Amino acid sequence: MQLNQGQMAKAIKVLQLNIAMCPNEYSTYQSLGEAFMNAGNKKLAIKNYEKTLQLNPANVKAAKILEQLKTN
Repeated sequence: MQLNQGQMAKAIKVLQLNIAMCPNEYSTYQSLGEAFMNAGNKKLAIKNYEKTLQLNPANVKAAKILEQLKTN
């Protein structure tokens, strides 16, 4: 996937399409949050990590990353 290859713009587009097709899949929001974080868009990274936690409150990894984003 583009996210692993460092192609953030392409990864973001693909993940946004995935969300449009499967809006309740928490892992896609987490991946999109990671892509925005790697692209330097902290605001959208936070938004997507918050959404993944809304869909899956037990996601400890996302909660930790979100906390780090909000404190930095």
